[in-house]
Order: sequence, then structure tokens, then C-alpha cells
Amino acid sequence: MQQGRHNIIWIVLDTVRAESTSCYGYKRDTTPFLKSLANESMFYSHAFSSAPWTTPSHAGMFTGTLSVAHQTDRSNERLTPDLPSLATLLGETGYKTVGFSNNAHVSPDFDFDRGFHHFQFNTESYNEPLDGGVPISRIRSNTSDGTWYEQLDEALQYIRDRDGSALKTVGNWIYRKASENGWVGHSDRGAASTNEFVRKFLSNPQDQPFFLYLNYMEGHAPYQSPDEFQYRYTDDPLVSHWSSQEDYFGQTVEDQEQKINALRDQYDGCISYLDSKIEELIEILRQKNQFSNSMVVVTSDHGEAFGEWGLYEHKAGLYNELTHVPLIINTPKSESVDISIPVSNRWLFSTSLKQAGVEVPEHAIDADLLNPSPKPVLMESEGLPYNDWVYDNGVSSRFSKPHEAIVMNNKKYIQYDTDDAELFEIQRESRTNQRFDSEESETMGSKLRELLTDAARSTRSDSCRDDTITEETKSQLRELGYR
Repeated sequence: MQQGRHNIIWIVLDTVRAESTSCYGYKRDTTPFLKSLANESMFYSHAFSSAPWTTPSHAGMFTGTLSVAHQTDRSNERLTPDLPSLATLLGETGYKTVGFSNNAHVSPDFDFDRGFHHFQFNTESYNEPLDGGVPISRIRSNTSDGTWYEQLDEALQYIRDRDGSALKTVGNWIYRKASENGWVGHSDRGAASTNEFVRKFLSNPQDQPFFLYLNYMEGHAPYQSPDEFQYRYTDDPLVSHWSSQEDYFGQTVEDQEQKINALRDQYDGCISYLDSKIEELIEILRQKNQFSNSMVVVTSDHGEAFGEWGLYEHKAGLYNELTHVPLIINTPKSESVDISIPVSNRWLFSTSLKQAGVEVPEHAIDADLLNPSPKPVLMESEGLPYNDWVYDNGVSSRFSKPHEAIVMNNKKYIQYDTDDAELFEIQRESRTNQRFDSEESETMGSKLRELLTDAARSTRSDSCRDDTITEETKSQLRELGYR
């Protein structure tokens, strides 16, 4: 490996909110390994994502910009070609760039492989183990609501049209049903495959520094992990999860509080499983002599809501449940340090470039998480993508439109396009701790608008707005709850 240049490893725990981990004082010891890792690393107690869902958050980390600049959002989920990605910049300066993702949003279909020498999207993370079958979600979205034999005929025709194996498709369907109903042991969402990928990758001699991006999906609904963890905090895991999300918003789910608590139990079990797999991953790095010469980052792209503020799952809202994320950085020179000033994991872009000795482009904020100084932290949300039933059922209309937030001076200011605004102490973000200091709100609102205007100067063209997304990926995203 080239002397003086360290490897850069990003570990993204999809949908894991900070407050559900032991490192951040959670009531359950969900992440004992991450807590021990934090004790020998740089630990950021107030780290925030730039958006409350995968696509814009990852685009922010990959390009170092906000949504107003990269414009990778619900209307266009492709990673912009107009701004250089971290993988591109590192690859041009001698790094080998490798990625492995279990999330369909972060896949070649959406150009998130741009700049990577090798990028693998794990299609097996959708609980269908037999190769050659047609994804069940694709069949469901391409059959009518007719009688059962009409649906069967349409399904078989759909499988034939795609040169798929009917036998393997049925086998995958049976396996999924058996897993959902607890007739067979639960599998994970790709964490084991991710670690095996890393093991094989590192088995080859590394004659150049590498950038390794890994996405782990167990924290994302449907909160699925092996039985030891699936049943760690609950005796009766829910099968449907958020499939009736409309009913949760409408407060019409029977025993709603009990079901939400059960979902939290499953979520916590998945986070505990992730902790065990990250421990395994770090051990692989140590065995391959790649830990002590690497900058290893553990973070999340966003959090998850379980009814707080009237919100469920993610996609909208800039409260801590959705944007306060874990952030741990271990470098060959780092010591145990607790960083209390607010930071953004979007700054991983510039931090990684500095670590590699690469100049930070003008479009990105010149921030270094290894030598942090107080800077405003910005985040954005497009608003909920759902139909009118959301707002007809008690969800505040302010979530239907874009909203932005700024964190500075240990306070968070959220501005809604409905002209509503909220001001909080970041350590105690709750309805009872909302502040209504008009002068302070005006100052923070003015700073927010100024910084967003500056960020928007790095714009993109429409050249990448290509709607050619495969049906398989569309189906997988619908299965994750994205419409």
C-alpha cells in the first residue's frame, strides 16, 4: 500500500437513530461493542444527518452538499453527475474504491456506484434465497385484484415473460411466508453477506489504499434479524410491521400503543444484531491487518420515528428521532475523545478527502471532523410523499411541504414552508422544551436562509434525470415502504 495514505472505511447503519444505542445512553444495552469502540475513538454526541431518509442523506455524504445543491430527492433519485462524488475524487488519486449496499436506493440503478471501481448491490437482502426466481414484490405489483386463479395465471405469465423459474419463485414465496409466520428461523437483511464480502475482498493483497463503503439494512423496516435477536426483547414479533402505516397515522390501529412498543422491541433487537455484526467486521479488519491503518467511520443515514410528533418510520420531519445519528471515527492516530459540538455526517466527505490528502472542492463545506470547530449544521426535508389521507387523519400540514433546519449555539431551529417555526435546545428536544424567543428565532432563520442560498449556487443540470429504473428496483422500494 502507498506509504502515508490510510484506508477509509464507511460503515452506514441504515435507519439507526442515536438514542437507541448504548453509546448515547439508551435504557437497553443494545450496542455494547459500539460503546467500547466509542471509548477508544472520536465520539460525536451531537451528530446529525442532512436529511431524514436515505437518498438525499447519502447524496449529501457522497458529494458533501445539501439537497438544494445535489437535488437528489424524491423527484429525482439519481446521484448527480454534476458534482464529483467522494469515490470519484479518491479513485482519481490512487484509491481503490469499493462499495457493498443492501439498500435498493443506494445502488447502480440510481447511479450511486459512480466513481467506484467495484460496487455490489445485494439483491438477496429481500429474503428470497433462491436465484432464478422473479422477485415476489414485482409479481404483486404486476397482478390485478381478480380471483385467485386469475392472479395465479397472471403471475405465471409474468414469470414466463421474464424467463424466470416458476419453481424457484414459488420456493421463495414459501420461504418468505414461513419466515414471516415464524415457521422457520428468521434470516437477516444482508449483514452476514456484507461481512463475507469484506472477508473475501481483504483476502486479496491490497497494494493501494482503499475506500470501502458498506450499508447495513437491519435497522430498516421490517426489522428482521436472526431468531436470537428477533426474540431478544419480544416473545411475539409483529408480521405486518408498518404495512398499515395509513392506519397508524389515522390512529385507527387496534392496540396501537402496544403494537408500536412491539415494533420498538424488534427494532432494538435488530440494532443489537447489527452491533454483533460490526464487532465481527472489526475483527475481520484486525485479522487482515487493515484496522490499525484505516480511518473507520460508523454512522447512520437517518433515524426512525415511532409515533413521536405524530410521525412514523421516516421520510419527513427534522426532529432528533429522525436526524440525530451515531457517529464514531477511529483513525490510526485518534485517541478517546468526546466531541460535544454539533456536527453533520455530511462533513465526512471533506474529512475523508483531507485524510487522503485530496483538496476539498469549492462546492463542499471545508469541515474536518477530526479537528472540528463550531459551524452551523443544516438539514432539509421535502415533506411527506403520501396522499391526502395523511393530512386528513391528524398529521400536521407543515409536514406536507419542504422544511429546513439549522443547529447552532446548541439550539435547533426548524422552518416550515407553511411559515411555522420551532426552536429547541438540542439536548432536550420535546414539546415541553420548545422556545419561542422571537429575536433568537429571527437570527437563526436569517442564517439558515443565507446558508441555503449559498449552497444552492452549486446546482446541477437536468442531464441525469433519467426515469429508467428497473421494475425490480421499483418493487423493492415499494416493499420498503417508499411510494
